[in-house]
Amino acid sequence: CKDCLLQKDAAEDTAQELPKRRIFQQGEQYWEQLAGENINWCGHEAFVQYVMNVSDLVGKQEKLRRILEDEKKLVDVLRILDGTQPLEERLNRVLKTIGEDYQAERAYIFRVEEFIDNTYEWCAAGVEPQIGFLQHLELGYMERWMPYFQKGENVIVADLEEIRVSQPDEYEILKKQSVHSYMEAPIMNDGKLTGFIGVDNPSGDRLEHSGELLLSLAYLISVTLEKARIEQQQN
Repeated sequence: CKDCLLQKDAAEDTAQELPKRRIFQQGEQYWEQLAGENINWCGHEAFVQYVMNVSDLVGKQEKLRRILEDEKKLVDVLRILDGTQPLEERLNRVLKTIGEDYQAERAYIFRVEEFIDNTYEWCAAGVEPQIGFLQHLELGYMERWMPYFQKGENVIVADLEEIRVSQPDEYEILKKQSVHSYMEAPIMNDGKLTGFIGVDNPSGDRLEHSGELLLSLAYLISVTLEKARIEQQQN
């Protein structure tokens, strides 16, 4: 067996991390950690190998890793937004950072006033821009999202086909853009919705674990937009 500790070099440093292996069984996944020791068994030398389920520990380690990575990403975005470049350049750089981090095909910012307008957009290589088609949209386009946005929550759809029957208009608009999954987070100012940020077709891991990060990014962008608005009024 490739995991058997009998095959480990006896001189190997015992302080190193014990080997782990991931097991898939009946559609479920868990982690095992292997350990062992030499013993005397009825006058014979023997080796006992122990197998411990460490799924909870591995899960906590993975959660901590994601938290640290998300915090680093927030710092990177904050540095970009706090730069001296023109606002449009900073926001476009942020969208590129977000899009690449989420392994998405598009990342974008929409302004919400009397109508909905796509104001900034980043596209991955080979992805057709949609910003030109997403101007002056009726507010009804995002009616389903409003209860979530007003509570400061994400809208996350992991599979567009899930809303094909219940939300046919939303489904048709997004299907035409080759969207099969998406995440949206509200941009708020004094409790009022002023826009939203989103990503199309992000990785499955980001869909599952990075809703809070997108909300934090939306907040940073909200602060930046409000600061720019105030500076423009003062000039």
